[in-house]
Amino acid sequence: MSAPEQLLHPNEEPSDEELYFGHSRIALLMTCRQAYGDGWKIYYGKNTFDFTLDTFRPFCDEMAPRCRNQIKSIHFRMPPRYYHDMIWQMLARFAKLENLEVQLHVPSTAQVSEWENCQRGVRKITRLQTLKLWRASYPGERNLQDLVVLEKDREIQDEINAYLRERKQEREREQMVCRGKKGAVVEAVLSQRTSGQ
Repeated sequence: MSAPEQLLHPNEEPSDEELYFGHSRIALLMTCRQAYGDGWKIYYGKNTFDFTLDTFRPFCDEMAPRCRNQIKSIHFRMPPRYYHDMIWQMLARFAKLENLEVQLHVPSTAQVSEWENCQRGVRKITRLQTLKLWRASYPGERNLQDLVVLEKDREIQDEINAYLRERKQEREREQMVCRGKKGAVVEAVLSQRTSGQ
C-alpha cells in the first residue's frame, strides 16, 4: 500500500470538512509522491489532532508508526474511567507528543482515580511538555461542588506541568553532561594523535 493510500480509506465517507470545503486538507498530499514526501511530516507534526475513543483506537491501530511518531499535539475527549489506562498506554506510543489537552467528563463525575490516572499516564509519555485538563460542562450555573472539582483539576494540572518541566530540565542536564564527556573524549583522542606525530 502506498503512503497516500494509508491516509484515507476508499470506502470512507466524506468528512464535514470535505463537505464544507469540497476537499480535505490532506488531499494535497495525495496529488503526487513529491507532495506527499515534502508534506507528510508537516501535516502530522504541525496540526493538533482531536480524538474520542471511537476515533483514537482505529487511528492508532491503522496509522503507520512513522506518521504517528510525527504528531506533537493532541486534544483528547476522555471516555468513562474504565478506559483510562488503555488510553494512556496508547498515547505513550506517540514518540514526539509534546502537547496534550484532555477533556474530562462533567465535574459531577469526578473521582480521585481520574486524577491519579492522569498523573501516572503522563509519566509514560516521554516527550510530553505540557498538559491541559478541562471539563465538559452542562449549560447553566455551576454549583459549589463543581467549583471544588475544577479547582482540583487546576491543582493536578499544575503539579503535572511542574513535573514535566523538571523532567525536561533533567534531560537537558543529562545531554549537557553527555556532550561534555564526548568533548573530553574527542580532546583526548586529538591530543594522542598530535603527541604520536
